[in-house]
Amino acid sequence: MSIDTLKDVGRYRHFLEETRWDVVVIDEAHNVAGASVPERHLSHRLARQLSRRTDSLILTTATPHNGKRATFGRLISLLDPSAIPDPKFEEYEAQDIRQFFLMRFKEDVREEAGDNFPQRVVVPRAETTCNASPEEEAVYANLADLRLLCVATKNKEALVQWGLYKLFLSSPEACLSTVRHRLEKISPGSGEVPHLRRLEQTLAVLPITRSSRYCLLKAQLTKMGWTEGPAVHAYWYSPNRAKHRTP
Repeated sequence: MSIDTLKDVGRYRHFLEETRWDVVVIDEAHNVAGASVPERHLSHRLARQLSRRTDSLILTTATPHNGKRATFGRLISLLDPSAIPDPKFEEYEAQDIRQFFLMRFKEDVREEAGDNFPQRVVVPRAETTCNASPEEEAVYANLADLRLLCVATKNKEALVQWGLYKLFLSSPEACLSTVRHRLEKISPGSGEVPHLRRLEQTLAVLPITRSSRYCLLKAQLTKMGWTEGPAVHAYWYSPNRAKHRTP
């Protein structure tokens, strides 16, 4: 069951409090470490609650540790609350927690995995790098002007500071959708309006199918043997619905 589903406290709190588990396995366990404010982190609070209602708890993840002692310490505390006496989970040594974790690399399981590990192909960077098109450079220039306006007016809103830039790197459609929503939301007299209008005009004629990165991706897929057709598909995850319309 999804952690994102269970952390809906309003719907599942009674169920979680009244259920006793034989074993709970949490994959992608780095997501329940609690970040910087664990008490406000719903996934961490859920994992802590589950840990108290199960006979056995297994945490798995293939994501490298972020290097923060407290983050790793909180994960260990889910397995045994008494393992690290320090309430901040920072004062402990490797030997104190050695019995609680097992780290295995690809080479450790290669013999067991057999042919399930395909041979890695390293592609030279030059073959996976491309220059921005003139249209894309125009978007970057508009975004730079907008950020300079933010600096001049001391506007610290994340969306305008760097959010639009990240959206454009995601896809022009995602950025365009947000720009139009922003224009509907802000005052017509805002200093952002001229910059957003220019950005809107530039993005409107730049679909992702003309994106230099998208074209490079298709070229790489073709080189790997992928061809368009009903029997072969390429998928990628996107949290923004505008990108799902990409052909």
